[in-house]
Amino acid sequence: MVPILRVSLYVVLLAAASVLAESQELSVGSHVGDFGSANNLCSKDAGGTTKGPYHTSCTGSFEDGGASGAAVSTAYVSPSKLRVSAAATLSNNHGPVPNGIEGDAEALLNDTFTFGNLSQDAYFQIFSGLAATSAGSSLGSVTLQLNMGGNECSFQLSSGAQSCGVLGFISPSTSYVDFQLVIGGVATVACLDGTCGGGASSVDASSGSNGAKVLAVMVVDENGVPIPGVTVTAASGFKYPSRFASTTTLTSSANPSNHGDPVTFTATVNSFGRPSTPTGKVTFKDLTSSTTLGHGSLTSGVATFTTSTLSLGTHSIVVTYGGDALSAGSKSAALAQQVN
Repeated sequence: MVPILRVSLYVVLLAAASVLAESQELSVGSHVGDFGSANNLCSKDAGGTTKGPYHTSCTGSFEDGGASGAAVSTAYVSPSKLRVSAAATLSNNHGPVPNGIEGDAEALLNDTFTFGNLSQDAYFQIFSGLAATSAGSSLGSVTLQLNMGGNECSFQLSSGAQSCGVLGFISPSTSYVDFQLVIGGVATVACLDGTCGGGASSVDASSGSNGAKVLAVMVVDENGVPIPGVTVTAASGFKYPSRFASTTTLTSSANPSNHGDPVTFTATVNSFGRPSTPTGKVTFKDLTSSTTLGHGSLTSGVATFTTSTLSLGTHSIVVTYGGDALSAGSKSAALAQQVN
């Protein structure tokens, strides 16, 4: 029987719990093999007293008769983004390899918040999101866990995007609030009997837009409305978003269209992680003629505008969302509207 080969990567960003927030510490480490045993094939550590970022990775492999395996894991941490990835492959014409091979990675962020100009009882909210992809005969997965003062949300994800948030009561006498965000990715391949020829597993919460981050931190009243004037300061010195990011897309009801016929432009505004749909107004513009075509109010995140006055030719149409109390504004990509 082949012993398990474990590829583990642990990344930590620690923020001092002191109200004065005078010290910060980051450390990263990686290990290959069985935890706490002589089978460790790789061990790496790094750290410092700044807010990073820090990155490390580990690889490992084994061969035993007709069975062989390899695995790799990587992780990255900073206050702005947490990234992990893991991959494992197993080739087998040997018999059962029940312990198989596994790659796993973990990234952890701790920080402390203090509040200014808070003159009433309120609630402090933190939202985080994760995007990942996975592949192979055995899909990898990533787990996200967000904790603030004992209030916790968590989920496991193989592919796609998901978010969660926590809420805690604060008052003018609240000195500080600690929070922790941790993600862990794992990819495992094993063979439980001799008919298994092996396989592959991978999970990516690292490349491109994949990974985890804090989506928004905000102080709200009992109705969930942000309280103006209250400041939120992080011990790390990083400025977390106070509103959710938004994306705006634009479509046309007819493209190309005939001159003089009505064309309806539809703007759709999304705000990942927000517990409600965005509200507010959008503005439709024709960049070709430097003209504001009109305005619209969002209903369930959608607004429309209809016009029949576009001249012959190609018009570069964009729509701009002005934002609201919970979501920041955004602008669509230009749509080339052809009028014949």
